[in-house]
Amino acid sequence: MNKIELENYVVISSHKISDLDFSQVLKQDKNSDAVIFTGLLIDQDNQIIPNFRSFPNLLDLFLKRFSILRKIFPQRMRKYLLWDISLQSPTMVDWVTSDLLFIRKDYYNKYLKNYDFSKPLSDMYACLECYKKGKQVYIFPDLRFTLPRKFKSNTFAKIKGFLTFVFRSISMYKNVLYPSRKYQIKKNLVTGAHKLNNRSFLKKIGANFQKKNKVVQVYEGKVSGQINYKQPLIFSNDSVVGLIVNSKKDIGLITIWRHSPLKVDRRNVFPVFPDTIDLGIYSIEACRGGVEKSDLDSKDSILRELHEEINLRSNDILECTRLSKLISNTAWDIFSTQVFVFKVKDDFVPKLQSEEYITKFKFYSLDEIKKLIQENKIVCSITQSAILQYLTIEN
Repeated sequence: MNKIELENYVVISSHKISDLDFSQVLKQDKNSDAVIFTGLLIDQDNQIIPNFRSFPNLLDLFLKRFSILRKIFPQRMRKYLLWDISLQSPTMVDWVTSDLLFIRKDYYNKYLKNYDFSKPLSDMYACLECYKKGKQVYIFPDLRFTLPRKFKSNTFAKIKGFLTFVFRSISMYKNVLYPSRKYQIKKNLVTGAHKLNNRSFLKKIGANFQKKNKVVQVYEGKVSGQINYKQPLIFSNDSVVGLIVNSKKDIGLITIWRHSPLKVDRRNVFPVFPDTIDLGIYSIEACRGGVEKSDLDSKDSILRELHEEINLRSNDILECTRLSKLISNTAWDIFSTQVFVFKVKDDFVPKLQSEEYITKFKFYSLDEIKKLIQENKIVCSITQSAILQYLTIEN
């Protein structure tokens, strides 16, 4: 195991690191609670090395050792290796591997000076201990390093180390709140909601959250019934949706990540709270958003949304038509949705908003739209209603 000191940090790596350029690390303004962190590691084939993970169970460790099993059980690997994590900004994770990790020197000298990082899963233990002490572990994607992939280490030693980890988790670390445990606690609150019977009722509206939110008002609702729980209540006066069409009357739609119900066969089990990033689908739909409190007209709202999501500017628009409102009946109490149609120039080139996980914008012909709906690929009811309204008027 290699170790070097880097001004305010100690660098640990199972690779040779003497040739790496660490100047970018010294320029970082780190979160004071992030005492252990890593960067984005790229191998010689330009592939990401999964050096940031959730704490595993024994099956996760076993499956990861064999590529064929990783393909057979992708959902377990997705959760363990954090395949869906956002690499757009710094993110807190359960643990980072000793392929390359950075430790604040003051924390290292106080707690890890005699720690042996060469032992199997020692990096995992160090991160768990970090959360026990109220500190945090992060990945900073803007720090990028090229390293070779490691050969597999001794599986038996890792399994032995994991069994010790389980024992310690039950005894010493049972109350430690690391990211995946916090998420699981919040998820259990949501998935337990379907156990309520139809005699449950809203007992009280409590604190006002997100007071600076320009679009929605969020309150703490206390629900009483078979079990008592707190449920955020979300109110919004209006929302807006914009259909983009070209000279051929093709309709432009985005592909964006959307949350989906936790259980498709149960009513009202929807992850409004918490923000469950691994529960959802990629949805083909129109650009839409909320009317801000300061907006004088809903057209201003959709123009702002289109500019933010696909970089549509005023000089790209040839004509704008305001259609009728759509009234929805959802758990999210939006009063109405105003539909707009924007005819744009054929040379319009979108620029997608990656922060909202928009992965594509494409113009679809009428026949393609019909096929997408028939194949259940446009599942957004607001988008379907807006398209139907537009086609009815056009025909």
